[in-house]
Amino acid sequence: MSKQVTVAFSVNNDYVYYGYLAIYSLIKRANSITQYNIVVFVNNLKDKNISLLESLSNNNIIVECIDISGFLAQVHLEESLHLSIETYYRLFIPLVLPHAERVLYLDSDLVVLEDILELYFTDMCGKAVAVVPDVFCGILKRHSQEIGNLDYKNTFNAGVLLMDTRRFEEEHIRDKCLNLLEEDYKRKERKLIFADQDALNIVLYNSVTFLDSKWNCQYQYAWRVDEVDEEYRKQYLEDLDHAAIIHYAGTNKPWMFPLLPKADIFWNIAKETPVFLELLETVIETSKKGAMCVPRKRYLFPFELIPYNSKVGLYGAGRIGQEFYSQIKESMYAEITIWVDRNADELADEFNVKTIDSIDNSLFDYIVIAVKNSKAANEIRELLLNKGVDKRKIVWKHY
Repeated sequence: MSKQVTVAFSVNNDYVYYGYLAIYSLIKRANSITQYNIVVFVNNLKDKNISLLESLSNNNIIVECIDISGFLAQVHLEESLHLSIETYYRLFIPLVLPHAERVLYLDSDLVVLEDILELYFTDMCGKAVAVVPDVFCGILKRHSQEIGNLDYKNTFNAGVLLMDTRRFEEEHIRDKCLNLLEEDYKRKERKLIFADQDALNIVLYNSVTFLDSKWNCQYQYAWRVDEVDEEYRKQYLEDLDHAAIIHYAGTNKPWMFPLLPKADIFWNIAKETPVFLELLETVIETSKKGAMCVPRKRYLFPFELIPYNSKVGLYGAGRIGQEFYSQIKESMYAEITIWVDRNADELADEFNVKTIDSIDNSLFDYIVIAVKNSKAANEIRELLLNKGVDKRKIVWKHY
């Protein structure tokens, strides 16, 4: 191998599939003549999840999970907003990886769309870290002033952070950040709501190298672009369209809100992975948006047979049909355009189930037969064909 790069992630058991996807996307764009050493900082990660992440290793890719609980034992850390304890792990990179002169840290809620080699070997101009500027907007302006009268145009998002480990230690950056955080924990109303990112911005103010914005394009303003400073809106949207890394920062994650802009990129990559169905099940379990109560014994909607954002018809409003309806509504994976059942007249109005006479081939891209019995499914398939439904649109499997 002519070159080597070291990349660090951090995950917990709740975030393992999203971390897997981020690492998968990086590997997908990796070249074959570079050695990629990918380390995942963990604490009490289940053995099966460690095996899952490390299974991504191949000829020039090494994925290794490292338990850093020993480094955390003497440190006081608290969660903030939607940020878990894992957000602080990047501060410990030089301690965990003392032999790595340079490390690229990446959050786990992102996808990589270009080889990170160019990013990794960026000239850091003698600085301890290289980062991407945050999105210039009124919210950031107010927050930057509140935490230390900082000029918000000189602040950064720490989800992508290139670190010179020697300089980071020599400048005692971790200790300075932890001291700031400890002071903040004592406040009745905390100011450093973005945890170590706020601390890093204070400690490293006017002392970072800024990277091209394509390396950390935050998507959370794509559907509310009017909040971005007017002079930067056009550039922000252009950056999103030419992103090398899309960072799904904020609380509205693409796995919970797949109809948001750029969420389709996440889902298209997810569908390529062997954990696609497990990821969907996780999304369904954690979603609180379903209108129906899903029974304990679940029949899983055939996501792998239906392209994302399709128009879907459902045939059958029994237990399986209701579960499929709930799963699609919860995940927002597709749009249900019609739901039919031969006993529609006996169902409550809240289900909005139509009679089979309402079937129209033009209303859907696919129609899913939501019954378990194969004989019954074949009878329904014949009925749909007689109603003029294209046979290529009819979907059924052993659920």
